[in-house]
Amino acid sequence: MCLYTLVNPSMSKSAKEACDQLGVISVDILRPIIEGIASHLGVCPSGLTRGAPGRVKTLNDEYFKRIEAIEFTIKQDDGTLPENLGKADIILVGKVANVPFVMAIRITRAKNIGVDTEGENRYSGFDLLRKELDFASKIYAEKPWMGDVTVVALQYLVLQNASKLSSLLP
Repeated sequence: MCLYTLVNPSMSKSAKEACDQLGVISVDILRPIIEGIASHLGVCPSGLTRGAPGRVKTLNDEYFKRIEAIEFTIKQDDGTLPENLGKADIILVGKVANVPFVMAIRITRAKNIGVDTEGENRYSGFDLLRKELDFASKIYAEKPWMGDVTVVALQYLVLQNASKLSSLLP
């Protein structure tokens, strides 16, 4: 059996044909996932690997400034280099809220506080996930000053919103 995933569609087709000719069962593992994501997003996969010639490069000055800002932020985390405070665009001091968004108590946490958890684990259910996402979207729409850091670091979110934050200062 041959399990494979090739980014380039023609190479993927060649691998399948070679396996068929040899009588070997073959499975393109990620192709259905890639096609599903592409369909959902309404895009077509480029078929180009990251470093392939012809692939659009987004490594411009703005990109490098962003990377430099993120690296600066990480190095300064928790005040590790106070001598650099004068170089910072934003300094978070005092009470800063960083709250996880979960509508239900996780089973393991419930067990730790003595809750009977023998029933069905509803936290991981798809319906609850949909409700959480809908509720979060509603909250973020009502309160645009809140930031969703589900997939980005809080520091990166702050950097993205530096101009908004600076307008709040006297």
